[in-house]
Amino acid sequence: MKALAVVFCLAPALALGQSLGDAAQREKERRKKADATASPSPVFTNDNLAAHKGQLANDPNASPPPPDRPLTGAPSDSKQKETEWRQRASAARARLERAKQRYAAAQNRVVVPHRGMVPLQNAQQQTDTAKAEVETAQRALDDLLESARRQNIPAGWVQ
Repeated sequence: MKALAVVFCLAPALALGQSLGDAAQREKERRKKADATASPSPVFTNDNLAAHKGQLANDPNASPPPPDRPLTGAPSDSKQKETEWRQRASAARARLERAKQRYAAAQNRVVVPHRGMVPLQNAQQQTDTAKAEVETAQRALDDLLESARRQNIPAGWVQ
């Protein structure tokens, strides 16, 4: 009975029939086929590099590459566009500054109420309104700067 169990255990190992030598032979044949169908890889040596010296990407004598996109518009259009962006940025900053001044003045009315001044409730309402105006002006300026950035407007035009 023991002998029968040993035979059943060893039989599958003998039936596979693939040895390490057989696997190595098949891999060798597969590589030969792959090398025959593949294009040869370029080999660079010091001799190859010496023949191309000075022809690198940073060669000052090389002609510049063509621009990515065609240049459009005349220089006067650029000046007009620059003037327009500078005016828009200046107006947005002036609006923000005026809103900040009104907010500071409204805060002073709440902190130091004088005789004849507006009641405290009205002063607080004016402060809240001025604060909202400051936030709106700041948001408008931020949106303008973001719009300029997305349109590739030079940063100097909106400073």
